Amino acid sequence: MGCNLLIRDGAIPVHDPDDLLETLELLLGNPLHPRAAEESGPVAAVDEYLASLGLSDTREALAEMGRRQAAGTIAVRDGLVREVMPTSGATDIGGDLAKGG
Repeated sequence: MGCNLLIRDGAIPVHDPDDLLETLELLLGNPLHPRAAEESGPVAAVDEYLASLGLSDTREALAEMGRRQAAGTIAVRDGLVREVMPTSGATDIGGDLAKGG
C-alpha cells in the first residue's frame, strides 16, 4: 500500500539506473551544463563508472552519478558515461571520470 500511495502522490517508479537517469533528465532538463560543450573525455560503461567512484553503497554511487550528470560534468547515453569537458573559463566540479584507473 505504501508504494501505491507514493505513486498516487506523483512518485515516479524507477526500476534500474537507466530509469533513474531518464527521470532526472525529464525533471531537470538537458543534463549538460550550459558552460560545458564537449563530450570528449574518457568513456566507461555505467557499472564501471559506478565502481570507479569507490563508494560501497550502490544508492550513494547512483546519487553521486546523478549529481554529476545534473551538474553537467558527465553525460550518459546508451549505457555509457562520458566526461564532459568544460569550455574555457568553466570549472570542472565533478572530478575525473575514472579515479585510480
